[in-house]
Parts: sequence; C-alpha cells; structure tokens
Amino acid sequence: MTGGSVKTGAINRDLATAARETGLAIASGSMHAYFKDPGCADTFRVLRRHNPHGFVLAMLNATCSVDNARRAIDLLQANALDPHQHRPGNAHAGGRPVVRVLARADRRSIRGVRRRPR
Repeated sequence: MTGGSVKTGAINRDLATAARETGLAIASGSMHAYFKDPGCADTFRVLRRHNPHGFVLAMLNATCSVDNARRAIDLLQANALDPHQHRPGNAHAGGRPVVRVLARADRRSIRGVRRRPR
C-alpha cells in the first residue's frame, strides 16, 4: 500500500495487523509521500506499530538518496529496503547498483538480504 492520507493509513494499519497475525512480511508503499510531506509519517509508522516484531520492508524509488533511505529505515524501524524502479536505468546510482550504494551507507540495515540471481 502507501501512506499519505487518513484512508491509506487505515489500510496500512489493517495490512500490518494481517501480517502480524499470519507471520508474513510487509512492505510499505513508496515512501515518496513521506519524503515530500513528513507530516504524513504516522500513515506509514502504523506498519511497525501494529506489527512490532514482524519483518518490515521500506519501499524506495531506486534513485532515492542515502539520507532518505536512512529516514525511511528510521521511521519504519525497517528490517530491509525494497528499491522499486519505473524505467530502465533507474536502479543505478552513479553507475553502481543502488543496493551496493546503500550497503556501504548502512550495512546493518540490509544484513541478511540476498541479491536476486541475474
């Protein structure tokens, strides 16, 4: 899902509750709305509040800055990042895959996350 409005915050709450009750991981929707308007943080924060011990992923645009990636991790207390891309080439930051860039920035946040085989 995503956040940014009362309605999507309620949906995130319900999805987080379902993830908690089933033991499934949950990913946020794109954190773009939060980066544009930090006032909507609670619509994302419910993912962790209603699933305190679950595996939570923070979905980011693959060109997201390292600082914003850290903000997303902090907000959700995320276990991992989930970079998404909308067009070819979006998953590279300065010629390097964004996962590597973020790994260098904060190895603890992606420990245990495996790269997909090509």
